[in-house]
Amino acid sequence: MDNHNFYFFSQLPTELRLAIWRECLPRRVIEIDQPCAEVVFDFETPTPCELRTTSATNRHPPLISRVCRESRLVASKASHNIEKKAPEDSDWFSSGEFEKLWIDPSRDSIHLNWTPCYEPHFPNFGSALDCLAWNAAQVRGKGSFMLDYLESDFDGDVEMEDRVGPVQQLHHGAIVMRVIVVHTTFQDAARSGLFGHFGDAPIQIVDVSDELRLDAFFDFANQCESSAKQFITKRQDFHRDSAESIKATLREKLAERFGTQALPPIYPAIMFRFCPRWCNHSLKLSTNPRYPQEWR
Repeated sequence: MDNHNFYFFSQLPTELRLAIWRECLPRRVIEIDQPCAEVVFDFETPTPCELRTTSATNRHPPLISRVCRESRLVASKASHNIEKKAPEDSDWFSSGEFEKLWIDPSRDSIHLNWTPCYEPHFPNFGSALDCLAWNAAQVRGKGSFMLDYLESDFDGDVEMEDRVGPVQQLHHGAIVMRVIVVHTTFQDAARSGLFGHFGDAPIQIVDVSDELRLDAFFDFANQCESSAKQFITKRQDFHRDSAESIKATLREKLAERFGTQALPPIYPAIMFRFCPRWCNHSLKLSTNPRYPQEWR
């Protein structure tokens, strides 16, 4: 191709256009249930974020599905909207569970928010971990759950020893040790490159060993909060523990709960959630012209 000529996108070869569209597809963390802000933030009042907006945004089809017929075709081939119909031995009900998921099996991972502390907010029956394992199997075993899940023996009528099997099915498993929220606009989220090319991958789970990526997320979160510090109603704690100390904490928890039983490698991670609603700002924007109308 001549470097001195400008080519309109529509004039590029079809194969190249399709490759570009595929590169624009987000890699997302798909929640099977909604988070409870009070539990996530250890019953702090007020909470730093309501969390629901992020979950709602995360359940939309990728933005490129709305650009044109060609991009919509690429998005529809890569991902699809499914109703969760787990087999009986993996069935789980919670009043906070999402009935439908938009999943890209080759790019996405599955996340369970539910912990025993959710019971007063979202009554449930069945095994949440079995449900996670079944859904994670649809995306090559990539799944994650919250550290607080290990804090209690209670998960419906499921004994702790019966939870080893589901955990063993998480071939790319992660346990979320803490949650950080980034309040900013879609434009700035997209510009950061941390939440997908267009800010349509608002939930990211980062391995604590990935120092460079963690630095980028923490710096961006701190920058967003510091730039509006006079309006912040609830500041977040951006302290950083060493990767080794976090891994040691997780090893102790796993040993306490599962003993010496063999488990696949499960890595500790930090969840970052992009929220455009300015939940912890005293001057909230009820409408923000910098993100899509249908997502307000």
